[in-house]
Formats: sequence, C-alpha cells, structure tokens
Amino acid sequence: MPSRNTYSYLPLNGSPVRQLDVDNEHDKKDILLAVDLCRIIVRALEISAFRDLQKRINDLPKNRFSEEDLHALFQHLSKLLFSLRGRLSWWAVVGISSSIYDDSRDEHIERVTELTKTLYFWYFVVKKKLPPWRGSTSKGVYNHYADTLGLVFDGFPEDESLGGFHAWMDHGRSLFSQASVHQPLPQPFPLYR
Repeated sequence: MPSRNTYSYLPLNGSPVRQLDVDNEHDKKDILLAVDLCRIIVRALEISAFRDLQKRINDLPKNRFSEEDLHALFQHLSKLLFSLRGRLSWWAVVGISSSIYDDSRDEHIERVTELTKTLYFWYFVVKKKLPPWRGSTSKGVYNHYADTLGLVFDGFPEDESLGGFHAWMDHGRSLFSQASVHQPLPQPFPLYR
C-alpha cells in the first residue's frame, strides 16, 4: 500500500517535537536513516510473525485448537490475504514509490508474492479444519483501499490450485480499477537510493 510515514525529532530535553521535512537537505539523511531502520524492524517483525503463524499451522494436525481459536486463525489469514493482495495490486496498478530502479524492489515484490501464495494455500488448510457452520458463509467482504474512491467487493479464495491463486491475484488488480485510484497521486520521498 502507499507509504504515508512521517518522522519527527523527539528531543529529550523538553524542546518541542519537530517533524522532519523532505525538502530540507539537512533532514534528508535522517529520513533515509529512519526509513532504513523501519525496514529492518518491520522485516524482523514479519519474520517473527510468519514463524508464529507457521507454528500454528503446523499444530493443526495435532488438534491443539479450540473451535474458537481455529475460527480466529481463519479470520486472521483472510485479513492477511486481502492486505497482501491489496499491496501487490497497488504496486501492479500504480507502481512502487521510487524514481530509481533498484534490484531490491523486485526481490521485495517476489518475497511478498511468495508469502501471499503460501498463505493462500494455508487458508484452505485451515478452512478444511473448520466445522461447516463456522466456515465463511459469505463469499467475501467489502473493502475500501487507500487512495481509492470507492468500495469494492473482495471475494474470498475459492479455488485451491495455482491457477486459482493467479486468477484471484488478477482479480485483485482489477479491483483497483473498479475502486478508481486517485489521480494524481502525491509524490512521496524516494525510498530507494
């Protein structure tokens, strides 16, 4: 999704907080440092969360989940899938905020795509464990994505196959056209050097 981060100096001596300004040459180095630190921290959190989720999925065959816990896991996976598909769709339709091509950008897109694909199939593993009355009774949810004008109906995955995954991802990209992406988009500070 689009980046809307701001960074501020938080003085320890009681002085007022000052937001960093991308147009100030002195602040640009600090902003880049803050962005890099945020990326490192977020990546560490992603790895930790993925390991925890993987452990929970691996515990499914051992029936260590109550019906409530299983339903909560199913809902969590659904939200993650919509969020990741939304992010990938945004990048496909609008692009990633960068004025300079960077190999790490392609690696990042590939990593998010592979994570989404993994979670897509885990979604079906968890769905099969749910009793029929606890599974999703709806076909999807209405979502309003950042920097779009309209609400769109986001359908849950239905086809447990690689072709189904690709079709579901393609549909996600078409949702951004349906939702009418704001134009022109604000030009954010370049994240890649």
